[in-house]
Amino acid sequence: MLTTADARDEQMEPRTATCGPITDRLKRVRKCRSVSFVSALAFAVVLVGQNRQQAPLPELPADVPKDADIRMVLLDKTPTGQDAVWRSAGGTINEFFQFNDRGRGPKIYTSYRLDGNGLILSEESKGVDYMKTPISEKFSLLSGRATWKNQSEDEKQANAQGKFYIDINGGPESEAILARALLNAKNGRIPVLPSGEATIRQLQTSGVESNGRKKAATLFAIEGLGYTPAY
Repeated sequence: MLTTADARDEQMEPRTATCGPITDRLKRVRKCRSVSFVSALAFAVVLVGQNRQQAPLPELPADVPKDADIRMVLLDKTPTGQDAVWRSAGGTINEFFQFNDRGRGPKIYTSYRLDGNGLILSEESKGVDYMKTPISEKFSLLSGRATWKNQSEDEKQANAQGKFYIDINGGPESEAILARALLNAKNGRIPVLPSGEATIRQLQTSGVESNGRKKAATLFAIEGLGYTPAY
């Protein structure tokens, strides 16, 4: 499975990532993320800070199903949040993402509908961002025409069939969806919205173990979303 850490200028483990503007090709402001594949048995989103007070773990909302896949968010190696993903009738992917960083941190619901190639047909996010500012983001693709609106953009693009929407507010699952689509795409390449192209390449495979069960974990690099690859 896939892990994603939205570092927000924090030092990350085992590598350092600094958030900044993305490539000129994308021409937008988005979150800086690092993406890694790990065992299907263990999926954690890890945020590492320096000399911070322990933050209390927020409770999951009651509307998150008990059978949802839960990925724990760690801050200073302490659980401080969750990324919950579940499917509803019709195949819609639902996500709730939150963590508590000394009172800051996002609380965002996102829903995704995908086509047969794993590309996003519609996406909607609502909640608050890291600074507790209300956010709302909508994307739809209909008859090859893409429309999207968020706090930075209100755009339309024709001839968007076969392109992957790069969101601003979606949780870690949006990166997982992109990775799966890239792995299924010809030559591991997909054009993205609003512009540019994302690619994926395999780096290495290692054995991991959890609760006495062993799995092979493969590390991939996604390129084209920023100055450095996402892992």
